[in-house]
Amino acid sequence: MGGLGESNDFSGNTLLPGIRVHNDGQSYAYIRNNATWKNFGVPYILTDDLYVEGPLSPVLTIAPGCSLQFNTGFALLVGNGSSSSSGALIADGTADSIIVFTSSAGSPAPGAWDGVTIGQYASQTQNLLDYCVIDYGVNGLTVNTKPIAVTNCILRNNSGYGVSCSYTGFTAFAGNTVTDNANYPMTIGVNNVGSLGADNNFSGNTVPGIRVHGDGQSTARITTSATWLNHGTPYIMFYETRVGAASNITLTIAPGCSLKFNSGIGLQVGNGSTAAENATLVAEGTADSHIVFTSSSQSPTAGAWDGIILGNDINDGATVMDYCVVEYGGANAQANIYCTNSSPTISNCTITNSSYYGIKAPAPGSNPIISAITYLNNARGDFLGQ
Repeated sequence: MGGLGESNDFSGNTLLPGIRVHNDGQSYAYIRNNATWKNFGVPYILTDDLYVEGPLSPVLTIAPGCSLQFNTGFALLVGNGSSSSSGALIADGTADSIIVFTSSAGSPAPGAWDGVTIGQYASQTQNLLDYCVIDYGVNGLTVNTKPIAVTNCILRNNSGYGVSCSYTGFTAFAGNTVTDNANYPMTIGVNNVGSLGADNNFSGNTVPGIRVHGDGQSTARITTSATWLNHGTPYIMFYETRVGAASNITLTIAPGCSLKFNSGIGLQVGNGSTAAENATLVAEGTADSHIVFTSSSQSPTAGAWDGIILGNDINDGATVMDYCVVEYGGANAQANIYCTNSSPTISNCTITNSSYYGIKAPAPGSNPIISAITYLNNARGDFLGQ
């Protein structure tokens, strides 16, 4: 397809408009060499899976204004084969000339094709989607192991997730709209949430929230420092989350964020086996924009999740919770906030509806700096400590 030159006119044909792309007798349609697909004013109609991969590490470049329309059950897969077959996708549209990945159906429904996949053998640095639309797929965009830059894109009307991300994050993810998807707008591993940039819109999906998973681990570990931004939708925590397991890791949570935990799990900071972790939680809200730690249940009760453990391996002087709400915890931590031989700063917070204590800081060794706390409805008492 990259051999098609400029100034061709494919309009006015009797059958379906578009350039039919087939597999040349292979099981799938492969791009083995660098290619640029130009915009001829008609869509490319994909009648097979399109793989971009090979020993020469091909790059498929899609010109602004192109439309790729896939038949039912087919997908665009980049670097999704073997370790000896890398590939890359560059789809760099413009505000006035958007690139579209969609179904070939006349009246498509969500799930009409299989979506775009950036696979585990894709290029580490080259993949780019800018000013693109991906719609009516299963998962709109699947990112597995190798990162991609996604900016100014719309991912909508997919039957699964708008974006499914595993074992990697994004070199950029900003200015995107992920809406009208039948599942969560995004699912992403806990260690890569910090790769999400600003000015994204995740509203209008059937299941609200960013689903945060463990990338195959039973305990989701944050092993690189990160800032979690407020995207206007909650983070839904599916696994026990631990900040640490490496030295000097800081998790910063922006004002207005809401972290909602499933039953039986919680947040641990510096709760490992050695003080070498020196882990830090910075959850500094404002009077007008609190940070909320709560249950993911629609009708939560006390003990609906485990609560927050600030362990003996935290950086005491840097760990702070200010203008936070912590509610409905206490299941295993025996408090909404449990300080174990630690001395964080906790101020201007509302601690409510724990199934045990609001804050537990048993002696010796725990001397949290606590001020301006509002306690409500904590079953065993508001504070246990020295």
